[in-house]
Amino acid sequence: MSKSVFFEFNADVPTAFLCPLTRTLMQRPVIDLEGNTFEQAAIEQWLLAGNTVSPITRSPLRSSDLIINRALCNAIEEYNLEPKSGIETPPLAAALPAAESPLPPYELIRCKLEVASLTDKQRMLIENVYSNDGIHADHRPMVAVAQCRWTMDGGFRSNVYGEMAQYLHPQVPFDQLNVIEQSVKVDAEQVYLWVLATKPHLRSKLDIVNAAVRRFDELYHRPPSVFDSKIADDRKMRFAQ
Repeated sequence: MSKSVFFEFNADVPTAFLCPLTRTLMQRPVIDLEGNTFEQAAIEQWLLAGNTVSPITRSPLRSSDLIINRALCNAIEEYNLEPKSGIETPPLAAALPAAESPLPPYELIRCKLEVASLTDKQRMLIENVYSNDGIHADHRPMVAVAQCRWTMDGGFRSNVYGEMAQYLHPQVPFDQLNVIEQSVKVDAEQVYLWVLATKPHLRSKLDIVNAAVRRFDELYHRPPSVFDSKIADDRKMRFAQ
């Protein structure tokens, strides 16, 4: 039996301050459209693992639906400043046993990326890869490198954004898709990274993007279009190796 992602509540901490996924005191709470609050790192890992629904209500959930719960942030900050009578609350990172949170080989990945240092976002992506039980240990270095390169290749990101935007607007020529909503960009990145994390056998950019578009269809489903065949042919040309 696989281990549940849910943990026992810490009775010494107000329930409202605990993440429903990790059962630990939140440090950066985010709230969804239904009013549910989660630790940001925990819910982002949930979504990155391929889930498209809320772990509480099972309603559709995307990264773009989450915003910082500033009121709760302030309340938790005040709580952290209060004396606790010797009670020590474990940090979020301590919620998982050490064996389930292997230290990522940052230096190895940095060398493969051929960069002087890793950005904060790249480190976060690497940590998400190495804490994701759905990614085989042998595949984690490759997936981590690919995800980091996503943050470095602005031209490729723009092409991926364009593919998702054209899926939504098949009648508009690719080179005329000038305005892409931020929520679409967020979801485009999410599905692309999901493909990298769950389908490591895909190596070409075209195969990865095709899989990402199919995943995107689960979030923004539309009826088939007479333009779909031409869109597929044009995509092959854009991502030709």
